[in-house]
Amino acid sequence: MSEQRPYWNPQMEAWLTDKELLEIQNRKLQAMIKYTYLYSPLYKQILKDANVNPIDIRNVDDLKKVPLIDKSMLRKYRSETGDPFCGILCSPQEYIKLITVSTGTSGESNFHAWTSDDIKLKGEGWARGFWSIGVLPKMTTLLSGTAWHGIWPGINKAVKMLNLKSNWIAFDILSMKVQQWIKWISNLQPNFWFGIMDFTVLFFELMKQVGVEPKELNLPEDAIMSLTSAAVSEGTRKFMQEELNIKDIFEAYAMSDASFGFFECWQKEGCHIPEDLFYFEVTDPETGERLEAGERGEFTYTEFDRQATPLIRWMSDDMGHIHSEKCPCGRKHKLKCLGREDFMFHIQNKALFPYDVIDEIRSFPETRTAEFTIIKDVKIMEKFKIHVGIQNMRKAITEERRKELEIGIAEEIKKKTNIPAEILLCDIGELPLYLHKVIAVQDLTKEK
Repeated sequence: MSEQRPYWNPQMEAWLTDKELLEIQNRKLQAMIKYTYLYSPLYKQILKDANVNPIDIRNVDDLKKVPLIDKSMLRKYRSETGDPFCGILCSPQEYIKLITVSTGTSGESNFHAWTSDDIKLKGEGWARGFWSIGVLPKMTTLLSGTAWHGIWPGINKAVKMLNLKSNWIAFDILSMKVQQWIKWISNLQPNFWFGIMDFTVLFFELMKQVGVEPKELNLPEDAIMSLTSAAVSEGTRKFMQEELNIKDIFEAYAMSDASFGFFECWQKEGCHIPEDLFYFEVTDPETGERLEAGERGEFTYTEFDRQATPLIRWMSDDMGHIHSEKCPCGRKHKLKCLGREDFMFHIQNKALFPYDVIDEIRSFPETRTAEFTIIKDVKIMEKFKIHVGIQNMRKAITEERRKELEIGIAEEIKKKTNIPAEILLCDIGELPLYLHKVIAVQDLTKEK
């Protein structure tokens, strides 16, 4: 494959007509519905309960006849039957090559199985994404993240398919080996860095605490970075690019349940969907109704080719919107993830996410790498209540400056949203954690 080609798989990414793509989707969907009905006891039960016969699903529009499926349905089946795969394992167990576990951020973790063909298919998808942002064979690549996360099978396969020179660092938020990692990264000199955004921002802050600026990693000027696990705002992108003095930073929307990543192209207007591999819908999280392009709702997706534990009309718990107009890069549908469904909160008459105010919170030198938690104490609030965490806050900032920052952040938020804000600066260690992440929205209404 020529390194000048703009697509990893041009036939599927850009050359198909809308009619050809729809024919592929409809054919694959029919096969997947029949396959899961035959081999998955849970899917068969769900379709029967909804009075849906596999022959009723002839095209992607017919998917609306299939009930939405969420994680609680799998957990219920597991508790009733003892089946660790929750009734969705379709392939014989001897074909399983790998088992991953979901993060459990929305409750108890689920197990996902993968055949060799599944892993190859996910690698194909990740390879498309890497290629779209300029990752080329033999690039020196740094992969950083949590070792147990379900995205890694697809990534590791893509690394082999692209023939990348890869090194892997497990970022552990509880024991950041900062000096050691500074040395490793400086010696590695990666052209491509794929990382978890929260950990990378924290790593920058810890570097500064030991007297090292991110620029001192001396990464190649043509290096590119891709960040996942949280929406990348323009302010964060600009800050990190300047801090590292690298060519570009791209967002990737990654899903552990599907071991898949969706990437921005050079336009940076959203992450493109490989539409021959997935069918994406945006649904109303309360009614389950399918929403129109551009409307905010929950990402619900169907996998077309997965063998072991395929996901059908899977409610991802991620909120965002999809746009269908063709991109200048030649691809079509693109999505923008705004955060988890649990991260959505209401102030006055607006549905909001932490993403909506992240640039305002991080608009001051002292808060460039701050983490924050929005406090939801009533279902519909009248103002923002935000705890902003800074490393060693009480040593790094005087009491006078703390008050100035609290007022300044509140003013920036009011300027953008026309909503008042109550800001409390604290040490980052005082913010609530779930596993490896700061809790973006602490819902106190559930505790009442």
